[in-house]
Amino acid sequence: MKLKDKMYIIQYYMKAYSLNAYRIYNSIPDVTTREFAIINFDNIMKRHILVRDFNSFKRILIDENVKELYHSSAYYLFPDKPMDQKEWRGADLIFDIDADHIDRVRLKEVYICKKCGEVHNKPVDICIRCGGTVDKVKLIDSEALNQVKNELFKLIDILIDDFGFKEEDLKIFFSGHRGFHIHITNENILNLDGIERLEIKDYITMEGIDLVTIRDPNSRPIREIKRILREKKDELNIYFSPNEVKVIRDILNRGDINFYHFLKRIRGRRGFIEKLNKLLLKEGSVGIDGIVTVDTSRLIRAPESLHGKTGLVKSLLDLERLDGERIISESSPEEKMTSVYVRYIPRLLWGDYELNETFNERIKVPLTLSIYLVNMGIAYDIRDL
Repeated sequence: MKLKDKMYIIQYYMKAYSLNAYRIYNSIPDVTTREFAIINFDNIMKRHILVRDFNSFKRILIDENVKELYHSSAYYLFPDKPMDQKEWRGADLIFDIDADHIDRVRLKEVYICKKCGEVHNKPVDICIRCGGTVDKVKLIDSEALNQVKNELFKLIDILIDDFGFKEEDLKIFFSGHRGFHIHITNENILNLDGIERLEIKDYITMEGIDLVTIRDPNSRPIREIKRILREKKDELNIYFSPNEVKVIRDILNRGDINFYHFLKRIRGRRGFIEKLNKLLLKEGSVGIDGIVTVDTSRLIRAPESLHGKTGLVKSLLDLERLDGERIISESSPEEKMTSVYVRYIPRLLWGDYELNETFNERIKVPLTLSIYLVNMGIAYDIRDL
């Protein structure tokens, strides 16, 4: 990144954090019991930070050259002590849905040479300009977020219908980049240990689920495999042998059949069961980052803070007004337009701004998109208009 662009972006973050310090502080429950951490513009992390009050919080934002701000999911007696001395008092239950964990989401891709910075629009192993190594960079936009949103709704349904949470228990955030976070601070979950959280994660992701061990015919795994087989009815030959396809289609054609009893009957046909298990894992899972959910001391991006790559806010969402275009538009601290020189960019939809495929051209784009393109290495020289 050119120094001029780095200074421009630093000024943008400093202004946003200064103006929104109270809003960020006020959005974090039980501030004084959390561990805080920051990443500055030299990409150095500083953690084990205690926030005593709003004034100390604002000083951190101003004095530490903050790019990214995190707080622990956990509550501690001594947040600023080393991990073995903090004295854990409980933790929120956190879910992180990220496009990178969802095979069904297709992100736009560009290919950047690590040596000379040349940007390619097609997959290459070696830079055609200098022979250097090429990295693949995935780009988010509003269209991709709308795909990720489908996973979010699946997760919300599971948390409410299967786990019994109420909608008001769920705080749903746009992460500021490739997905969404759900924070649950319900007192009934605060003392769940890592093993209990692992079971929740496995239920949602279908990892380790074996259909023959399910004892409840109305359980989610049974409901999901029935749904998947119906939706994949014309594609069953991809997954199963001709004889297995015949058995499944016969079952599906008998609408009143109890699928649970069908599984009991084929329990001895282990190969058949394994194929069903793999299909359930592939098509029935929800794309969460399981590590985030299981970790009882996880550092998570602070609500209302800025994402380091996009300059967008981790913003609280209204489910009834949730679409990719609105998410990006309403998560931009400033709506002004800028110009930036783009080496290459595929077609992107950024909020309500549509950008066509562009090669080696100075273009007018929203400020946050300029920041994102520069941070991703495919543009430079941001200018105010």
